[in-house]
Amino acid sequence: MKTDLYTISVLTIIAACLLSIVFRGTPLVSTLHAQDSQQLPMPVDIVKVSGSIVAGSVPVQVEK
Repeated sequence: MKTDLYTISVLTIIAACLLSIVFRGTPLVSTLHAQDSQQLPMPVDIVKVSGSIVAGSVPVQVEK
């Protein structure tokens, strides 16, 4: 039996509708939460910059 373009289109639309029903309650992107104000800042150690090993400290200016 040879399927025509109409049959393939209808089956594709049915499959898309079934997938939308299955994944209706699932968010595409997970929920993000802000950092708790009670936590202290996380220390960060820079080891390499552009492939070069960093010796000593690197001055960094952070702005809000």
